[in-house]
Amino acid sequence: MIRILIADDHVLFREGLRQVLARHHDLSVVAEAGDGQEALDLIRSTPLDVVLLDISMPGMSGLELQETLQAQQIRIPIIFITGHGDVPMSVRALKAGALDFIEKPFNKELLLSRINDALFAIYPDFDFTP
Repeated sequence: MIRILIADDHVLFREGLRQVLARHHDLSVVAEAGDGQEALDLIRSTPLDVVLLDISMPGMSGLELQETLQAQQIRIPIIFITGHGDVPMSVRALKAGALDFIEKPFNKELLLSRINDALFAIYPDFDFTP
């Protein structure tokens, strides 16, 4: 079972992602966060395989969270999700250690493919075929 954290400040967006991911028996949303600090606390305390992380959230942003994880040498696959379409922001996210970047709106096939790719990058023996 692939354990996923969804961190986004929009409750309805998190709910929609959770519903999409629930349709796949190998995926389980085990935690949700509405801001970066809450996500950091969950990453530290919850066994997770991948994080879907909004780049812009109140308080600690997704980018600041990724940089904190990088500094603390916490390695977990992170896929940034944003509606900004900001190239410098995506470059900063990737330099901070994000494995991928998805711009809203996106379809479920793209999301599932990116989850597979991110997990494979960290766990080379991993094989989840969406």
